[in-house]
Amino acid sequence: MSASRFRDGQTVSEADGILDAQGEPLTESYVTQAINDVHATLGRPSLDGDVGKSPQIVVRLPRELRVRAAQAASERGISISALTRDALENFLGSTG
Repeated sequence: MSASRFRDGQTVSEADGILDAQGEPLTESYVTQAINDVHATLGRPSLDGDVGKSPQIVVRLPRELRVRAAQAASERGISISALTRDALENFLGSTG
């Protein structure tokens, strides 16, 4: 029987009989799976609706353009990322 050691030095083993909300025992494999589940869902949801992260593009802007983008996004009640996506979709839609 194995035991999990926490940062504060406490240990918990299966023999302690700790159960989750559904009455399942907290085993080492249960805890490992729970940690993996949390890591898989960290961050914002994918824009495509898929599991995982949306691709990112990093763009360098002149300071004044960044200020104008922030103002435009604020006026519309959206994020700068949403403003940028909208602008890119409009540009590509009109030239594609």
